Amino acid sequence: MVSKLALPWRARASSQLHWRSWGDEFVVYHAGSGDTHQLDPIAAELLKSLAQEPASTFELVTRVSVSLELEADDDLFEYMEKVLCTLSRLDLIEQS
Repeated sequence: MVSKLALPWRARASSQLHWRSWGDEFVVYHAGSGDTHQLDPIAAELLKSLAQEPASTFELVTRVSVSLELEADDDLFEYMEKVLCTLSRLDLIEQS
């Protein structure tokens, strides 16, 4: 059996996103739903990364930690799991 953590996440095909940023504040407009979402730097980097290429949770922690110069520790992993669930619930990403 494959662990759910190993399954790749990807941006939903219907996620046509329009970005705006001001320093460490990010806003993304999802044209498919008409919703606008405010994201922190970690969530924004995660979503941008998935728009480029699908990845597992473990791969995403590595990508985001390198990109934002953060320590890839248990706290970051737990936080990113919560962000992934939130982005999934908002229909911006999905797990395959």
